[in-house]
This record gives sequence, C-alpha cells and structure tokens, in this order.
Amino acid sequence: MKNLVIAIMSILLFGCGTSNKKEQPVLADSHPSGDICNALSLEQPIQFLDTPIGDKHNIIVEIFIEKNHELRDIYASGIYKPIQFYQSGFPGTLPENTHRPCGKFLSSADEAANYCHIRLEFKPIERRSYNQQLLFNYNINGKSCSRLVQVQAKGF
Repeated sequence: MKNLVIAIMSILLFGCGTSNKKEQPVLADSHPSGDICNALSLEQPIQFLDTPIGDKHNIIVEIFIEKNHELRDIYASGIYKPIQFYQSGFPGTLPENTHRPCGKFLSSADEAANYCHIRLEFKPIERRSYNQQLLFNYNINGKSCSRLVQVQAKGF
C-alpha cells in the first residue's frame, strides 16, 4: 500500500513522462555553400512562353526552403509592365486551395510546408524580348537576405 501511495504521489508531482509540448525544430546555423541565404531556392531564370501581342501568359513560381530552416517576411519587387504580379501585388493572386502564397512565415520543419508560390503575368505590348530582375528580400533563420532573379519574356 505504501508503494502505491508513493507511485501515485510521484505521478502527481512529476507527471508520467509524456508531454503535450511540441518540440521546437533545431534550425541550421549554416549552409554547405557557406551562405545560409542559399537555403532558399527557385528555378532560374523565370521564363515565360513566347506570347503574342494582345494575349497574356501567367506562371506560378514555386519557392523552396531546405530542411531545418525558417523563411520569414519574404517579399519580391522590381518587375514592371508588361510583367507584373497576377491581378494584384506580391505574391499575386493564386488559385484557391491549390497553392500556398509566399508571405510572412514558412518553416521547413514540416516536410509538407517547405515551399510557397508566387504568380506572375506577362502581357506583351511590343514585339520584343523583355529581361527584368525580380528582387527577393527575406529572412532565413534570422539572417536578412536578398537575391536577384532574372525574368525573361518575349512578345511576338
């Protein structure tokens, strides 16, 4: 009986070893390339299909972060007509319930959440090639980063 009382008291005082507390992921403090900003990746250059004058083409760009990283406050700017964010500013209007818009926070601790999307549109106004640079500003694991990405399009 005495052992039962001690066991019950121990459980009440110290718990039974389980916890509802979710473990925080351990974030990387470096990257194999030597620059933690490289934990963000996307296909480069961003390239539109050749598009006839009077028509338009839009593309959805997927942005990834590597495991054990947190992406915060991503924002992109620098493009101008005839290339722009689809229907609105950054990240562009995305189809409902099918894509994850880039924005304030993205953690790669959850394998299913290690990517986000932006949507761009090209409406050519002249028969020529367009080369612009999209400037991404973001934070990876607390470090401020920026990256220029080429955006290429051709109107015909």
